[in-house]
Order: sequence, then C-alpha cells, then structure tokens
Amino acid sequence: MTKRVLIVLVLAAVVAGGAFGQVVLGIGGNYSKTKTDQTGNPTVTTSSFGIPVSLGYRMDALGFGLDAVYGGSSSEPLTGPSRDSTNLEIGGYVEYDFLKGEKLSLWGKAGLGYLGGFDVTVNNGLGRSNGFYLKLTPSLEYQMFKHVSVFAACDLLSFSLSSSEQKKVLSGNSWISVPSNYSYKRTTTSLTFPITQPLTSVTIGAKVVF
Repeated sequence: MTKRVLIVLVLAAVVAGGAFGQVVLGIGGNYSKTKTDQTGNPTVTTSSFGIPVSLGYRMDALGFGLDAVYGGSSSEPLTGPSRDSTNLEIGGYVEYDFLKGEKLSLWGKAGLGYLGGFDVTVNNGLGRSNGFYLKLTPSLEYQMFKHVSVFAACDLLSFSLSSSEQKKVLSGNSWISVPSNYSYKRTTTSLTFPITQPLTSVTIGAKVVF
C-alpha cells in the first residue's frame, strides 16, 4: 500500500510539472574492487557494482520520490570456487537540502524499501532472498547547467533484514547440492557504515530537472 501511495504521489508531481516544484530524474553508478586478507583464510577478491535510478519531486529544500538500484557482486578466493550474486532494491525516500546554496547543495536522504536478489552460484540463478532495507544517505550536488546537476553520494548508514534459502552449500573447495528433503534457510541482519570506506562506496551520477 505504501509503495502504491508513493507511485501516485510521484506521478501526480510529474503531471503537475513545475507549478509548485521540480520533477527530478537521476541516474548514477558505482564500482569497487577490494581484497580481504584474513588469518587462516585465503585472500578473497570482491568486485561489485550498482546502478541507481530515482524519480522524485522537490519543493524548495524538501523532496520525496522513488528509488531503484540494480547491483551485483563477484567474490573470487585465492583457492576454491567463486561466488556471484545480484540484487535489486525498490523503495521510497524523503530528502532535505541542508546547504541551500545557489549552485551547491547538500541533501540528506532517508530511504526505505524492498530488498531482493539471488545468488547465481548457490541458487542456480533462482531468486531466494527477500527482505527490506533502511538507508541514510548524504549527497553533494552541483548545478552545472540550468536543468542538469552532478552528484556524489555515499550511504552514511545501511540496515537490511532478509531471509534466504540456499540450494547449494560449500564443502571444501566445491559447491554441493542440498538434498531435496533438507531445507537450508537463514535470516540475515546487516548494519553497516559505508561512509567509513568512501573510496569503495561512493556513487557518482547526474540529475535532470524538469
């Protein structure tokens, strides 16, 4: 129901045009590649990417809208099999401009929505993960042209809760199938502060104002 209400509000904003505010369309991207070294465990190289798209409505320093992010990651240990996964986030957000500059603005955004995905390696490409996310994201924007601005954003806090069911488990250096009469389910809770690693979690993009 909440998602439907947000969709109706955003569509109404598009129809209204610039009568009371501005319709904003944004797209960006991020990519990172990290190596993790742990005592007693092989080195793991992880590559990940994300493509966020947003459609919102701004009235002076206040805004709201819809967010969608498609992403994926690939983990390759020094020894053993790799693990690939993809994920999708769809939700709503509210934001506020704390800087209110003529060209430069600092937006603080709070987002809540659905988090789903599938592990290509473990689940043979079948979607087996569902949950929700909560994010607090500061974004620095600079207006390059009248209707175009560029931005850099990084999650300050990211919380997620999801449940998943695996079809394969790691045994030694290979993935083995879980017996059909056995259910391997788990619930995962995650609380991270990505802003502490800005070089691997910053999203760069552009926004167009209508």
